Amino acid sequence: MKLKLFSIFFFATVTAAAQNPIIRDQFTADPTARVFNDKVYLYPSHDIVPPQGQRQDWFCMADYHVFSSENLSDWTDHGVILSQEQVPWGKPDGYSMWAPDCVEKDGKYYFYFPDAPRNGRGFAIGVAVADSPEGPFTCEPEPIKGISGIDPCVLVDDGQAYIYWSGMGIRGAKLKANMKELDGKLKEVTMPRREGMPEMPPMLMGGKEMKGLPEGFKEGPFAFRRGDWYYLTFPWVRGKKGVDGDNPTETLAYAMSKSPLGPWDFKGIFMSEHENGCWTNHHSFVEYKGQWYLFYHRNDLSPNDDKRRSARIEKVKFNEDGTIAEIKPTTNGGGVVSISKRPAYFTLVQPKAAPSQPDAQGFIRRWHMLEPIRQEIRSNVIFTDSWLRQKFAEELAKLPKQKGKWYNLDSETYNMKLFRFAEQYGKQTYGSLFWCETTIDSAADIENVRLAVGSNGASMWWLNNDEVLLLEGDRRMVEDDGVSHRLTLKKGRNILRGAIINGPGLSDMCVRFIDEKGNPVTNYQITLK
Repeated sequence: MKLKLFSIFFFATVTAAAQNPIIRDQFTADPTARVFNDKVYLYPSHDIVPPQGQRQDWFCMADYHVFSSENLSDWTDHGVILSQEQVPWGKPDGYSMWAPDCVEKDGKYYFYFPDAPRNGRGFAIGVAVADSPEGPFTCEPEPIKGISGIDPCVLVDDGQAYIYWSGMGIRGAKLKANMKELDGKLKEVTMPRREGMPEMPPMLMGGKEMKGLPEGFKEGPFAFRRGDWYYLTFPWVRGKKGVDGDNPTETLAYAMSKSPLGPWDFKGIFMSEHENGCWTNHHSFVEYKGQWYLFYHRNDLSPNDDKRRSARIEKVKFNEDGTIAEIKPTTNGGGVVSISKRPAYFTLVQPKAAPSQPDAQGFIRRWHMLEPIRQEIRSNVIFTDSWLRQKFAEELAKLPKQKGKWYNLDSETYNMKLFRFAEQYGKQTYGSLFWCETTIDSAADIENVRLAVGSNGASMWWLNNDEVLLLEGDRRMVEDDGVSHRLTLKKGRNILRGAIINGPGLSDMCVRFIDEKGNPVTNYQITLK
């Protein structure tokens, strides 16, 4: 019988497909976009789910990735370019690697980032240098003297570099030619004392406060030049606490000047508060192939947790007088580009398809999948042995009555990307429970095998209705992360069933049987029920 397959693409070629958020396999906040070598490079911060021992309701960032694209639709992740353990002056367990920036000058690439210092409180700003926008970056041994704050932004204008940051207001300063030091005298200032904290000794501060900006909380400056105008843009809380709610959220606002360090003329807001209540916004502007774009963030992939954000993109229009036209969030990125075909993560298998087999490494790629079931889970720290057993028992009892649709799928990769499956069918990619089954036909008893599983999120597995494996805790998908006791695949039909659950994260799994020596077991067929 001829096998008929229908390709499933996580985005179609039609313009109705959504593009925002632009990175979907990890959280990407505070996106700074730059054009280098005819590509757009994206330098975001990397939100993660806080590990145990860290504050669970706060921002948590341990490293930085860099991404690149030539069409603003297909993004390449070049991996980690700097982690908290690599910062000589930073806390190796501070999880405070907030919004960064990267610029090029004289053939070198300078990556600016905030981090919590080993000694003292607050934030300092460091520099790492590379010969390529993708790294490798080498971190300077000390942070920039004269800066105490976060959210660095660097503007290189006619050969002169300026740095802006948040700390005691929004401040700006010239950089020396080496791009690693402030140009100008440092002044002694006393930091305000926080309630319950000891008084800090005076410190040396550089630069000057940017004047002409509105009252209220401001952070995340991003400065750029367009024609003869300089723009200083920033997240701004215009609401008053107690008047506009308990915790008013951020807008994106801006000021203009004929000088890179002001004085500034405040122009207003170009993006209003997020309608879903996400507290922060953070952004950058970039011109690419004659069009200006805004990169910003929102918690699309984690709607119940606004500390895990995702990068988005919109087109920008300027009025005749140089002011910025209002920008409204869209799902398609404002029609940035025609969305091209993405990799086929799965193929949809017809019910009468011929049997398949495990791949050469023994991984099972054919699965009978139930569309994901939404779960209200704010943190994966609840995934204890007892909680999971009770949860999975309740869900297993409800399984025969589930009204969701089942799909027969072949995975194109050894790991079944569950979040892509959810995304394809318009379901929630995070905070979901996935049920999967596969039918194994064996010509004879296969004794002394073990089920080996890796799952992003916790999971439980049954063979012929007997529980054989539980992976508890906040897991990352690692090959053979959990291994069962000895099992027998009986002659004839065997049913393998799994349940994978995740909170503010994206799920995938890899599953196979191995023998006593750890070798893959492949001498069986996989059929559809």
